[in-house]
Amino acid sequence: MNNNSISKAFAVLRAFIDEQPQWGVNELARYLQIPPSTLHRILTVLRDENILSVDEQTKRYKIGTELIRLSTKNIKNNREG
Repeated sequence: MNNNSISKAFAVLRAFIDEQPQWGVNELARYLQIPPSTLHRILTVLRDENILSVDEQTKRYKIGTELIRLSTKNIKNNREG
């Protein structure tokens, strides 16, 4: 994995899309082999942008409404043109 923040953020998103729908911070940090503190900063930004959200009961992260909206918009645009 590349060492810059954007590459790490994309790796985070791929983990949610390609591997499993929900992750805890430590579990995801182990999977991605990055420090939990680094991952937490990335998750906070993605959560603030509604790309990811936190399940209040399990405290695990999951795909957020903004990522769903962007994906749906992209699919619709691709079908139209």
